[in-house]
Formats: sequence, structure tokens, C-alpha cells
Amino acid sequence: NTPWALRTLTAHLEQHPADCGARAWIAWIYLQMGVDDASTPAHKCDDDTTAQRLGLVAAMNDLAHGDTDAAKRGLEAADDAQTLAQSDADALKSMQQMAGIQHDPNLSWKAEFSGGYTSNALSSSPTDPQMAGKTPGSAFIDGDLRITIDPWKRAFARSVFEAQATGQWLFAEDSRDASYIDIVLRPGIALTWDWFKFGTYYRPEFLITAGDDRYSKGPLLTYMSHRIEFDMELGWLYLFGGYGHRTFRQRVRTRDEADIGIGGYHGLGAGFALTWGTSYRHWFSTGDMYDLNGINASLALDYRVWRMLFRLGGSYAFDDYADSKGYFDDKHARRDHVARGNLQIWSPEWFGLRIGAQFKASRRWSAASDYDFTDYRAALTLRWTGSLDFYAPRTVPDDIAAIPWQLEQTQTAERIRDIIRQDEDLQRNSSCLQQ
Repeated sequence: NTPWALRTLTAHLEQHPADCGARAWIAWIYLQMGVDDASTPAHKCDDDTTAQRLGLVAAMNDLAHGDTDAAKRGLEAADDAQTLAQSDADALKSMQQMAGIQHDPNLSWKAEFSGGYTSNALSSSPTDPQMAGKTPGSAFIDGDLRITIDPWKRAFARSVFEAQATGQWLFAEDSRDASYIDIVLRPGIALTWDWFKFGTYYRPEFLITAGDDRYSKGPLLTYMSHRIEFDMELGWLYLFGGYGHRTFRQRVRTRDEADIGIGGYHGLGAGFALTWGTSYRHWFSTGDMYDLNGINASLALDYRVWRMLFRLGGSYAFDDYADSKGYFDDKHARRDHVARGNLQIWSPEWFGLRIGAQFKASRRWSAASDYDFTDYRAALTLRWTGSLDFYAPRTVPDDIAAIPWQLEQTQTAERIRDIIRQDEDLQRNSSCLQQ
């Protein structure tokens, strides 16, 4: 009963003009109605927490009217406050993104653990005659641990550090040797100015596989790489690229590699959002037959309802080994087309925890027929994400008059990086997990 609420709150303010909590609710109601707030601003508030709530509603009103500069001033004041209610602190982060203010937590993490079954555990390997008559399927568990440290506040140039470990264990005896762990470090420098962010990073990587080769018993350091990378955020647009050297145990595959890509995130309204990314890569290998030109394209459609997340995604990769005729196949140079589709269903978040079910289908068509494969996978996943802001206002539990903001943090760049990372295994091939 909005008219009754306005009459009651207005009468209350006549008796208690310093009650900024009530004043914030009046401003919020007028904002939802799409009309200007006719109430008189308070000269002084009862407490700082409700004063900041009123300021956040004013900033939201400024955003709704297109006055981004005024909104930024209000958001900076809230960011410097001593105390915010928890829901107001969450709304602050969302509105900072809406205003184009880069807000990276000082410490963030992601831990993801999955268990499931794959119909073709060696799908990224060439056809092995020794596997004839054996079952290619396997149960598996995998994990992805990532931590990012960005310790400075509002500095134009900041040092950042990321560490990641990704691994998979296959239970079937026939495919267990393809189990692996991949370790990545990523120290760098980030430059931030409003909606613009540029980062440059050094990225060493180490891949360890469980199986033997003809020379040594496993586990083996299959490859190590050293790369220089950059990424750039321009509002909703994300650019990235890198150049480096990757050393394999098989020297013929050792290579220099370069890649560049672009991606974007778009809110579509009514709970829908679209994330996309595409990239080009080129390899200069020790053996000419492993020189490569390739493209990747990824697309994901998100739908959020009842605090649940549904994601439908698809990927395509094309790889051209122009100088490989007679090596992979007697008659043709090797060219691969890989398509993948996936469906993810995620539960509501509880203290950073989500439970998800994932279904994936993959297919590769190759001019070198030994590299064709089809794979279907299903998994249950537990994901925990979180972040800490060392300099953020202290948060207190919401009171009974908390504003129902219902705003979402988009984390644009992180979404784009995630879908690209999830599809990096489209590039994997042979028993060494990389083409």
C-alpha cells in the first residue's frame, strides 16, 4: 500500500526530521515510482549508517537520471564511511559498477570441486590402437583453486598477484595416465582510471601429467611456459593477449606462441545476460608440422531467477596445421573443427557457496581421422567464491528498515575470463594435453 506508506513516513518525519532511515525509504519509493523526491533533505541524521543509506538512494536516483558525476561523488562518500549495513555495502559495489567505477577486491578466491563421469576420458588424444576393445569412459574428479591479491586502495598503478592450480584425476585404469595438474602464477601491474583498466603480467605455467613416457616413469613435467600477457577493460569490453615460449618434453613440439582476443558482457534485462569471447592464436613450433593458426569463439547465455543461475553455453575452435601434410595424415594437412555445448544449473548462493550440475557434449572433426572424437560429460560441482576489501567500511547486520536493493554485481571481466578458461581444453590434443 504505497500511498499509505508515504503518508505514514511523511507524518513520522514531521516528528523525527533526523530519521534518515525513514527519509531513505521515502526517496526509494519515489524512485520506484519514477518521480522526483519532494521531501526536504535532513540537516543532520540520527546515525552515520542511515545517513549513508540515504546517500546511496540519492546516488541511485542520480544514476537513474543519467547524472553519473553526481552519483560518483555520492558513491565515493559512502566508500569512505566508517560503517555500512550489509545490504547497503553490497549495493555500493553494484552501483560502482553501474557508474563505471573499477572496484577490485583486495583479496578474492575461487575454489571449485567436481565429480562426474565422461564417456571418453581420452577424447583429446589421438586414437590409440592399444585402446581397441577397452572402455574409454571413466569417473573423474577435478578441482580449480584460484587466489588473487590486489592489496592497494585507489592507486592508479597497483601490484597484483594471481595463483591458480587446476587438476583432474581419472579413475579408470585404462585412462588414468591422462590425469594432470596445471599450476599457473601471474604477478603483474594494473593501471586503473574510472571505467578503464589495463594490466600487464608475467605468467609462468607448469603442467604435470600422471603417466609414463618411453623415457621416464610418471608423474612427468610435460611442459613449462613463460609468457607476457596483457588485458584491458573498457566498460563492457574486454581485450586480452600474450606472447611466450612453451617447452615440451617432446622437443619437436616446443614453440613460441602469440594470441589476442576480445570479449564482452551485456545485460539483456529480465534476468538474462550474454557473455562472449573470441580469440586468434599462432604457434611457431620447433617442428614445422606443429605450426598453427587457430581461432576460438565462446558464447554463454545466463538466466537468473529465484537466486538460481542457469547457463547455456557453446564454443567453436578451428585449428590449421598448414605444414603438417604427411605427418598426421599421409594425404592431407591437419585441420580440426571442435564444437562444444554445455548446460549449467547453479543453486542460490549461501555464504559464497553454490552447488551446480553441469552437462557437456564435445565433438571434433579432423582431416587426420585419428584425432576425431566425441565426448559426453556430466558432473556435480561445489563452488566457493569470496572476497575481502581491506579498506572497505565496516559492515553491520541489516536492520528492519533495510532497502531491498536487488542489484547484481556483474563482474564483467571475470565472467569473460571464466568462459574462455573453461573452453581452453578445446585446444588440447595428444596424450600431452596440448596440441
